[in-house]
Amino acid sequence: MIAKEYKDFCADLVRNFDKDWAKVGLKVDFGYQFLEHVPLNAWKPMVTLAVDHWEGWPRNWVRAVKEIYQLWKAQEHIERSVTDCEKCNGNGFFSGTKMVEVKPGIFVSYRHTWRCAACRNWFGVMGEKIPAGYPLEIKSQGFEIDIYQKPMPKDQHSFDLTQLVNMTDHRVNQKTDRPAIMPLREFGD
Repeated sequence: MIAKEYKDFCADLVRNFDKDWAKVGLKVDFGYQFLEHVPLNAWKPMVTLAVDHWEGWPRNWVRAVKEIYQLWKAQEHIERSVTDCEKCNGNGFFSGTKMVEVKPGIFVSYRHTWRCAACRNWFGVMGEKIPAGYPLEIKSQGFEIDIYQKPMPKDQHSFDLTQLVNMTDHRVNQKTDRPAIMPLREFGD
């Protein structure tokens, strides 16, 4: 079911960009399944952002709306709240691989992703159409589970270029006169 706020958002933009609902309505309705993670209170202010940032009607509706959502999040300073979860390491999702025999002796690797059913760290990253599960439950179905590393704390995300330059041998790129970033490798050892 499509949220009323999303329909209002689309109707406002269709009117603003002088589009015919009969031509764009199907694409807009189809795109909602990829935009379900956007909170309902974001749709109204996102109309103004879309009008200010789009020069015309976007060719890729979902991508354009996701970009506007990111702008809205940045303006509202909304951070994804991450709780500690021992099931998924706080990522909110995990994936698994299962080997399926399609013909005698011929195996195909099947990979699938699940939302973590133990926490809501997936909210804002993945939509609710992705199935939820617990790693042990999925493992019992024959999947080999891949649980990703814990997310880095916010203060460790920045990486200073001087750290990278200090790791190199201070060579200079002859074309640009900038420090070479790749370390010198010894061949023939």
